[in-house]
Amino acid sequence: MYQTLRSRIFPATALVAAAAGTWTYRDEVGTRLHSNVSAQAEGNAPVAIGFWGSWTPLKLVHKEQVAKHVNKYRFAFDDPNAVAGYQGHSFILTRANVAGQGMLVRPYSPVTSPSTKGHIEFIIKSYHTGRMSKHIGELEIGDELLFKLPPFTRWPYTPNMRKQLAMVAGGTGITPMLQITHQILENPDDKTEISLVLANQKEDYIIWKSHIDELVKKHPGRVKVHYVLTQPRNPAFWHGSTGYVTADILKAHLPPPSEDVTVLVCGPEPMMKAVCGPYGWMMGQGSLEGALKELGYSSSQVFKV
Repeated sequence: MYQTLRSRIFPATALVAAAAGTWTYRDEVGTRLHSNVSAQAEGNAPVAIGFWGSWTPLKLVHKEQVAKHVNKYRFAFDDPNAVAGYQGHSFILTRANVAGQGMLVRPYSPVTSPSTKGHIEFIIKSYHTGRMSKHIGELEIGDELLFKLPPFTRWPYTPNMRKQLAMVAGGTGITPMLQITHQILENPDDKTEISLVLANQKEDYIIWKSHIDELVKKHPGRVKVHYVLTQPRNPAFWHGSTGYVTADILKAHLPPPSEDVTVLVCGPEPMMKAVCGPYGWMMGQGSLEGALKELGYSSSQVFKV
């Protein structure tokens, strides 16, 4: 659903960006999306993906199923020392000329951190009606896909900007959370603590669960995850919550409201509405509503990724 929502709003976003060139965007509540500057990659590493004016072809070198109808894709850079070029949390634009569909452009969030060298990875659910996701799902090793950096960073992150990051994700909304989590954990100087509430329908729908559980195991006490399922296979043996994400679940598994806490939320529209309120115009922040407002968080403490 997260991927579907972004696909739906992207054409309007692209038109605004095309008219403005390299730009910084403010939505209706004043959230600033800082401009990407691909030439200033961390550590002055070479940048692999083109910015604004050009599309970069990358070859698929690895494909792995990580959940039902969901694959992890690794695309290699020509230079093994290069980085993708995005900063903070950002999506990457993809383009393909698909037979019978024409030229398609869609945004996806990489799950690799900005400092990852030599490749970039995505986790993408192939929807039966999703034209680009279906095309990507049919790619074979050695096939190419076109990529471009967007003209802005969705959520600028700097190490230790908050003591704790709380994350609420549903379905494919886990992908930007993984990107941010990897960015934090790969930096030995970043001491940020992470609490994640992850919602899905069934166990086999949980995206890359083995990896998430491994992160918890490697970082005990620092990375905490609580799973929520609406349809657990065997409720008697399910150790997470059953049903939908509620204020009680969030209160039990997220840090309380504080200036040292930011809550990131990403998921399907019904979950967004219940947890924090829907996105605003063109995926802007809109007003804070739902369970997080009920629990006392302010709009400055919540970001709809």
